[in-house]
Amino acid sequence: MASLEHLEPLDAWFLSAENRLDHQHIAAVVICEGPPPSLDAVRDSLSARLHRVPRFRQRLQSVPASLARPVWVDCPEIDLDYHVRRTAVPAPGDRPALCELVGLLLSNELDRTRPLWESWLVEGLMGDRWALIMKAHHAMVDGVAGVEVMAAVLDVEPQPAPEQPPPWTPLPVPSSSTLVADAALRMARQPVASAAAVGRALRHPARTLRRGASIARGVADLVSVVRPTDTHGLTGRVGPHRQWTWSEASLEDVMAIREQLGGTVNDILLAAITAGYRTFLLSRGQAIGDGDQLRTVVPVSVRDPSDPATHANRVSVMLVDLPIGQSDPLARLRRVQEQTRHHKATGEAAGGLALLGLLDAFPDPLVEAGTRAAATVLQTLVQRNVASVTTNVPGPPVPLYVMGRRVETLVPYVLVGEGLTTGVAMFSYDGHVTFGVTGDLDASPDVAVLAEGIAAGVDQLIACLQAGPPLMSPATPRGSQPQHESVRDD
Repeated sequence: MASLEHLEPLDAWFLSAENRLDHQHIAAVVICEGPPPSLDAVRDSLSARLHRVPRFRQRLQSVPASLARPVWVDCPEIDLDYHVRRTAVPAPGDRPALCELVGLLLSNELDRTRPLWESWLVEGLMGDRWALIMKAHHAMVDGVAGVEVMAAVLDVEPQPAPEQPPPWTPLPVPSSSTLVADAALRMARQPVASAAAVGRALRHPARTLRRGASIARGVADLVSVVRPTDTHGLTGRVGPHRQWTWSEASLEDVMAIREQLGGTVNDILLAAITAGYRTFLLSRGQAIGDGDQLRTVVPVSVRDPSDPATHANRVSVMLVDLPIGQSDPLARLRRVQEQTRHHKATGEAAGGLALLGLLDAFPDPLVEAGTRAAATVLQTLVQRNVASVTTNVPGPPVPLYVMGRRVETLVPYVLVGEGLTTGVAMFSYDGHVTFGVTGDLDASPDVAVLAEGIAAGVDQLIACLQAGPPLMSPATPRGSQPQHESVRDD
């Protein structure tokens, strides 16, 4: 029997958590210098690169009676007329018009009977520009893997050498009997795999104890989510429609702040987001006390460079209480620095990863049922204990090109759902950091205020650069290369 490639536990989670209101896809908006290429040219270019991203020509096949997690199967033919489409923004083609279009296009679920990605060529942008919107299901890629996908379809030089795609023969779709037999074999092997894992742990007791202690501290820190906190009206039932916008900052400015005030790039960006949420809530007439905080869930990369190449999700999470009650930008940064240091010291992300790893110790049918139940419980917990999601993905520091056109701006889109009505995704590219802000259209139609407040938060820290010595010792050596420690998406 040929080996089947099943969804991994976290990937299956994103699939199970999706419904008609909570869409589990991520996206990027790639704004390019004009003139735009033809739709046929874009389709031809992507067709020649599909081999670089195998998931682009695969779909998910469910297993009868949910005896195992869904499997990836090859699609004999990819309908690029469906996956790559053309649209346009109305005149004058300004930023609000593009944001409205992006929100509309990303308010729809992906078709699970097809490969889980779509793309749009967007014409009509002012300044002789155009855009490419790239959308993929979170079950297919995480934030870092999404960057790898973009690297496969974008170029690092204006005129790359022509590429001839290698021949490809799709594997036949497995029959129902094959899927059932494979599921039975997986369940039979489960006790053996668990025993082998225990044996490996016993052969290295000291290392196992150290890792166990670290994970225990992380789990203890992570379960703070069960403690209710003030979500400041930012949680509740979400609808199917999204609002999206963005702001940006100079990476040179961010590095100047880091050089003088200490901390990491992530600390500075989280402090700017804190300022943005403070402005956002004050604009809504919310009363904010000096000690008020806003808890955000921050995906963290746990991707091991030694792991085999994969686009599967490799993320855990940490929880950060954004100090929105602090009116002083330096005090906001200090508090963020303290928290991120604490989370790294306690290994909170490792704790989340360990909890996820436990899923592999149980048969798939139990995991499937447990995942669905957990999704319901999680939505209730999130609405009481977490107010937003914040992701950060480092991108390429050099210019990229699409069919000879330079990429001017690259902006991420983060999903919202599970009761969260706003989310912020950060992405660095060619000397800039963009903040893509997503909101539920009904609950948070005013996310432009949040985006503008984040940019203002960076400006406030720039204004503090002559305030004196660093607040804390930098977490990384001065003068080192820009870093986006492992905070990512989602």
